[in-house]
Amino acid sequence: MKENNMDIFESYLQKKQSSNIIKRALTDVSMKSGHYLIPKNQSNADFEILGAEILKEALYDRRIRLAMDMGVEAVNMKREAPFADKQLVEKIGKHYDILKYIDYNKMNTTLLPEYKRSPCSRHILAAVKAMITAIYKEENYNLSPIENIIVEWRELL
Repeated sequence: MKENNMDIFESYLQKKQSSNIIKRALTDVSMKSGHYLIPKNQSNADFEILGAEILKEALYDRRIRLAMDMGVEAVNMKREAPFADKQLVEKIGKHYDILKYIDYNKMNTTLLPEYKRSPCSRHILAAVKAMITAIYKEENYNLSPIENIIVEWRELL
């Protein structure tokens, strides 16, 4: 549900200081180097992988439900990513200005404030996908909010 005219994703970005799960989703793996040396389970690396799969599953479940509502058999429906990585970086990442939320190793000069295919796109992509996992966990493993995010994001593209 929207809070103060924010969409679901943005409302969770705002919870970074109050939620350890959201903070982890926004902690880049670059924080494991230099003088930061955070433990491996404190970065968004594994959340990123899960986030990609959660997006696929949410889209699949939505399509199955829509097909059933229309009385169509959904036998050959495939699980696929609802968005290309490039869209997640250049459209979604930019829309939320997600770089301002990411904790990263400031000594890492490859992470620049850009939303184009650049060295930082990897970090933006990881944060967006990791946030999907964090939201899924915060919502007690309910796919409905993720489905709603997919609908909201489609309107942005």
